[in-house]
Amino acid sequence: MTLHSFIDYMTKYSYQKNDSRFPSLFNAFNYEKNGFLSFHELLLGLASMEPTTSNGEARIKFVFRYYDSDGDEFLCENEFKKLIKDIAPECDQNKLKTKYEEAIQAIGVKNNKISLQDFCKAVSSKTLRGTSNLCRSSKAILSQISQSITDRTEERSTVQKTSAGFLKANRSNKGICYGCKGKKYDYSLHSIKFDYNGRCVEPRRIFERKNIL
Repeated sequence: MTLHSFIDYMTKYSYQKNDSRFPSLFNAFNYEKNGFLSFHELLLGLASMEPTTSNGEARIKFVFRYYDSDGDEFLCENEFKKLIKDIAPECDQNKLKTKYEEAIQAIGVKNNKISLQDFCKAVSSKTLRGTSNLCRSSKAILSQISQSITDRTEERSTVQKTSAGFLKANRSNKGICYGCKGKKYDYSLHSIKFDYNGRCVEPRRIFERKNIL
């Protein structure tokens, strides 16, 4: 998915086509840094933007990539000031400068450039607060996608029943099997597998995938 395709896709979910955040969002999604989004990058990016996703390591890295506009894997003075401004939008220039200097001192950066490692450590230790509200979608996009998939599935099912004759059209599903039940989806940044005996095997965090920044 190119940037243009990404913009078209996001406009389906409450974003305006002229939204100035799109280039930064695209960078945040694109941890492979190859100029286009894979399905895995799109899915992890959307999960990171969900209002209920915990502010764990994957989301912290997502936020870092959003503000690292030049992609040099450091937050320079202007990039970090933009982050501070988004955390506290009510601040005027004087307060913004004070908050910036306090944050730089608390993190322990001497050259005014914050590395990913420094950023993750500062957020995890709560030395830098407020990042949990950054880069969130106003609505749960993945829930909208899930509902859209469910609606299309039910619509196809209705069409098939209608074209299959009287008996099938009037048959009601009363079972509790997976195919009969209504679908509800939740998303997280971990995955598990079940074996044929119903036991949970291979639990892992998705952001441990190789090459994720």
